[in-house]
Amino acid sequence: MKKVKLPDTVRIINTAVDGYGDTVVLDEAIVKGAFFQGTSQDHRNQTDMLEAYDAHCYVDETDPWILEQAFRLEGMYLVLNLYGGTDRESWYQVADVQLGVTKLLDNVVNNVELMLRKVEPIDLGEES
Repeated sequence: MKKVKLPDTVRIINTAVDGYGDTVVLDEAIVKGAFFQGTSQDHRNQTDMLEAYDAHCYVDETDPWILEQAFRLEGMYLVLNLYGGTDRESWYQVADVQLGVTKLLDNVVNNVELMLRKVEPIDLGEES
C-alpha cells in the first residue's frame, strides 16, 4: 500500500484549562504532515463573501507521539505557517479525526486525516 507523502512539519499542542481558568499546555509535538488550505466564496443575503474554509492535514500515523495519543487528537491545536502568513494566522483546532483503515484487508491504519477549523491563537506565555 502506498504511503501518503508528508512534506510539511506541523506542531500539535494539547491543552487544558486549569483551576484558575487559564489555558495550559499539557503536551506538544512536532510531527510530519501534509497540510491543505484554501478559500471559498459564498453568496448570502445579496452579499458575496470570500472566506477561508476549514483546512485539513494528514499526519504521520506511525509517529510515536500520535500513537501515544491513540489517534485522539480532537480539540488539540495545530500550528503551521506554511505560506508566509503571520504566526497569529497559523492556528487551527482539530475538529475531527478520520482514520484511513483497511478494514476488509488487514485492519491497519494507513493514514490519519485531521479536519481543522481556523481559531485565534492561544496565549502560551512564551516570550517573543
